[in-house]
Amino acid sequence: MEGHIKEPGYSADWGDVYSFVHHMKAKAHSEGRDLLLIDTGDLHDGTGLSDTTDLVGEITDEIFKYVDYDVLAVGYCTLFA
Repeated sequence: MEGHIKEPGYSADWGDVYSFVHHMKAKAHSEGRDLLLIDTGDLHDGTGLSDTTDLVGEITDEIFKYVDYDVLAVGYCTLFA
């Protein structure tokens, strides 16, 4: 994800992630295959977008609803820390 503090070379944004997931799920479906989408975390905090609000992750939490995750671990969450 673009703007991630620890990985300045990454250049994808949420639109890229959504498009990639949508494309891969459609491809798997058209081939009669299953595709399990797992996100192992660290997208709640530190992506640039997540840090733009006073409540960190307020915007990204809404975005998670639109990406067709099967399993999502948000990583460290300052809301509960």
